[in-house]
Amino acid sequence: MTGIDKELLAIMTQTIVVENLIPVVATPPDYNPPVLDGYGRHYTNTSGESGGTTQYGPAKTYKCRLEYQTKVLSTIDGRDRVSSGRAYLAGFFPEISTECRVTVPGQTQQSLKHPVVMYVENNFDESGLVGYNTTLHFE
Repeated sequence: MTGIDKELLAIMTQTIVVENLIPVVATPPDYNPPVLDGYGRHYTNTSGESGGTTQYGPAKTYKCRLEYQTKVLSTIDGRDRVSSGRAYLAGFFPEISTECRVTVPGQTQQSLKHPVVMYVENNFDESGLVGYNTTLHFE
């Protein structure tokens, strides 16, 4: 397999906006470390703002297919959370991680507008050498 099937690409008409985390190179004396959630990811509140002094790079828009479903997961502190969907991206993007800030344009519910990325799945072809697709699992 080389790349994503053309029929599958044709249904990837939605968009998602991703901002990558900018690593902190130097720590100023008045630095407040970023707030982390139960999974060790950088906290993002419902308005999309991050906790602490976390900084994000420029936003990139990706073509994708969004799917929503209910899935029960257990967090690190023993509480159950519900996963609300996946974004199948139209390409392979290994630079996207769980620390990225995600915005789903057109969503009215704040929890769906700025979902927390729980897991990033990078899919490879049969040889395991060529990446063809990235899937974001979010709550």
